Amino acid sequence: MKFNKITATTLLSLGLASFVTFAQVENNVGEVNFTGSIIDAPCSISADTVRQDVELGAISQSMLENNGSSTPTAFTIKLENCAFEDDAESSRLNNGVSITFNGRQDETDKSLLALDGAAEGAGVVLTDGMQKVISLGEATPLGALTQGTNNIKFYAYLKGAAKNITAGEFTSNASFTLDYD
Repeated sequence: MKFNKITATTLLSLGLASFVTFAQVENNVGEVNFTGSIIDAPCSISADTVRQDVELGAISQSMLENNGSSTPTAFTIKLENCAFEDDAESSRLNNGVSITFNGRQDETDKSLLALDGAAEGAGVVLTDGMQKVISLGEATPLGALTQGTNNIKFYAYLKGAAKNITAGEFTSNASFTLDYD
């Protein structure tokens, strides 16, 4: 008799466990959302470079004094699937491109991107691949692109903008717009 109660209890437990497991599998429903846009441009910005973090490192306060600057850090914007046509009627005949970087400007030096955070007295400088300073809010010609993939190199560095440099963590943000010729 005792054996039957144990057997019945075990079978009932297994049956409930199977039902719970089945219910969990049925309820393990997920969802994936996809976002993006279709643009009228001869190239696409690679998903891995459309939003990026560029680590400028831990920079000595003394290095930024007297308008000093840190060592430039390279970053790349990758354009892929570039397609240009030879047809004079096509809007994708020209393969030139320019870029405009925008962001909050430093109050002391408008050529610098302002810092957010505890650090003060400096700002971020952006340069093109030849390390020529890029003016914020102004289109910078980047030259001709080739069919396929183009890796466009830029640099960023920190530059002192005030007499008093305050140590601390910082972030700075810039957006960019590409304009095809």
